[in-house]
Amino acid sequence: MLTTIIIDDEKASRTVLQNYLQRYCPDVTILAEAANIKEGKAAIDAHNPDFIFLDVEMPFGNAFDLLEQYESLDFEVIFVTAFDHYARQALNLSAAYYLLKPVDIEELISAVAKVKEQLSQHEAPRLAQLLSDNLRQTQPTDQQIALPLVDGFEVIAIADIVYGAANGNFTDLHLK
Repeated sequence: MLTTIIIDDEKASRTVLQNYLQRYCPDVTILAEAANIKEGKAAIDAHNPDFIFLDVEMPFGNAFDLLEQYESLDFEVIFVTAFDHYARQALNLSAAYYLLKPVDIEELISAVAKVKEQLSQHEAPRLAQLLSDNLRQTQPTDQQIALPLVDGFEVIAIADIVYGAANGNFTDLHLK
């Protein structure tokens, strides 16, 4: 069983996600819901979830403001937002997954499966720490990114990436 918290300022979005999880991801237990980052932090601290669903734009602070309050992250983060312009920032910070609203059921199932796999391979703490470390970097060139491999992942410095080239559904990264 995986445990999660849903943090989203829109009640309707929380309800839809909760219903999808109950129907399509029965191995996920929802510990709490929160409507803003203050409630979200309190819920995370009280329940210690395996992962959270986190809306990016909320009143009184955004997702990154919440995550910056933690010295280290002991949970995975799946961003859920209607704004695709945060995708690059979220992925560069090594988030577990990035879902666009309205949430696609197949994408939700994939996101949960990815978190489950990372937890089973004990990769989640390292990736969560990478996300936390990247949030603290003032220079983007000091950040790192986790690249998935067949047998896990490899962490590289963003500054080491010279360019990326499209290759079907993949990207070939050319490094220094």
